[in-house]
Amino acid sequence: MHETTFDSAFPHDYEIEFPTVLSGSGTVPQIYYPGATSEGGPVSLMCKVLPRNGALWLACFCGDVGRAHGIFSTPDPRRFCAVAHGAGYFINPDQPGDWEEISAGPLNEVRLLQEAGLILFADYTKLAAYGRNGWVWSTPPLTWDDLRITEVFGNLIRGTGYDAPNYRDGEFIVELSTGRVLQGLYDWTDP
Repeated sequence: MHETTFDSAFPHDYEIEFPTVLSGSGTVPQIYYPGATSEGGPVSLMCKVLPRNGALWLACFCGDVGRAHGIFSTPDPRRFCAVAHGAGYFINPDQPGDWEEISAGPLNEVRLLQEAGLILFADYTKLAAYGRNGWVWSTPPLTWDDLRITEVFGNLIRGTGYDAPNYRDGEFIVELSTGRVLQGLYDWTDP
């Protein structure tokens, strides 16, 4: 099992702990994602969830092939984000059945942007931003592959990725508040 951390940069109404094994005792509910079911399955990430207004439960997540892995607070203090080797989920700690899959992936990077009130996700070619009320914006493909965020400053996101037509890495720039592409490597327009 991959070592996991909880990035708690945003204020939140729950606590997260990391057990080393599944409880197996049957006394603590175990919820498996995707699906939010009590049926077992492959587990790439698990955490104990201690909601402010409910009972302790164990969250078990199936993974993907992305580089991102961990538990993250979100701009909504009543939700946390779990990313299991690139598979991302938002979960309500008080109601484990209230969840959604992140509409990007496999995820390679997660950034908590407190000043902007956003959680930023990067997959191999695109970015997506979520705020307190959910999805805010997604970009079209910015690179052909291997997208990496190099910095977030002011209202700009700068990064690199593979520029296939030119056989090299190149740079992209995206406006943080809107997701508008100011510079990209991938031409998504029709000729």
